[in-house]
Amino acid sequence: MLLGKPGIVLPADSTAYDRYAIPRDKTTIDACRKAALAARPGRIEKFEVRNTSEGFRYRFEIEGPNKLRWAVICDAATQQILKIQSLEW
Repeated sequence: MLLGKPGIVLPADSTAYDRYAIPRDKTTIDACRKAALAARPGRIEKFEVRNTSEGFRYRFEIEGPNKLRWAVICDAATQQILKIQSLEW
């Protein structure tokens, strides 16, 4: 058995904490990577998986051919680009 919140006991096969697990389907990462590079062509310098209240987000830092750097946020569930932000000052 696993302990959840104090005083609540969850069975070992409970899915109560599955929302915190990293997405198992790697095809969503590939689809988001392709979408991010289509939005801002270049080379991916950094990749992060973020767990937000709205679900998982993938964050790509991309350096373009002109040396400008961009952060591109993609929704893991829909593979849609949510935000593109310049990392230049």
